[in-house]
Amino acid sequence: MTKAPLAPDPRSHPASYPGGRPAFDYLLRGERVHPLPDDRALLLSGRQAVVAFGSNAAPTRLAAKFGRTAAGIPVTRARLHGFSVGHSPHVSVPGYVPWVLVDEPGSVVDVAVLWLDEAQRTRLDVTEPNYDLVPIDAARYPLVVDAIEVGFGYAAYRGRWGALRWPGEHRPTPATSQVELFTGLGRLRWFRELIGPGGLVERQRRLAGDAGLRDRVRDELVARAMVVPDGWATG
Repeated sequence: MTKAPLAPDPRSHPASYPGGRPAFDYLLRGERVHPLPDDRALLLSGRQAVVAFGSNAAPTRLAAKFGRTAAGIPVTRARLHGFSVGHSPHVSVPGYVPWVLVDEPGSVVDVAVLWLDEAQRTRLDVTEPNYDLVPIDAARYPLVVDAIEVGFGYAAYRGRWGALRWPGEHRPTPATSQVELFTGLGRLRWFRELIGPGGLVERQRRLAGDAGLRDRVRDELVARAMVVPDGWATG
């Protein structure tokens, strides 16, 4: 069992958000990933399925959150219907602008499914202050794992701040890289004046080091009507 060649942790390298994810299903043990066995029923039994679409889908981020000695976390690839991915209108502590799920009928998103026990789910919740874990209506938002539609309940993290949109647009802006997003924000005079000069890494470092500055960015996005609801169908 050798350590997998994992991508950098987005918290340490915010420009890399959301981080890399393997092109196979795996079991995360500490900082190592191992292929899942073909017979997974026993391994997944009794666990809660939690959809991961941003950095939680990256094993390096999970390893950092759960620690080197964490018990195994099975992770499977899946396709989530009825959602697209946008950006949350806030800056996370590391300095990146994270992703959120946005209601979009007919759209399909490639996601990872984390199969968590109760202790793991509780621990993950603590690391998500800007999101709430919400049970999802599988009839409205079908989840397909290994070409089989999931017939049981699952949950996903819903952003607390809505979704980001560009000035003059009516829909949330689609999720993109931090380079492209900060390039777009850098075209806005208020953002340049607030954050100051520099490239992506310098601006993210400045944001990471100043909680007040992160709050001011969020407030400006709201004040300039760059925030819209995520549109989730609930109840």
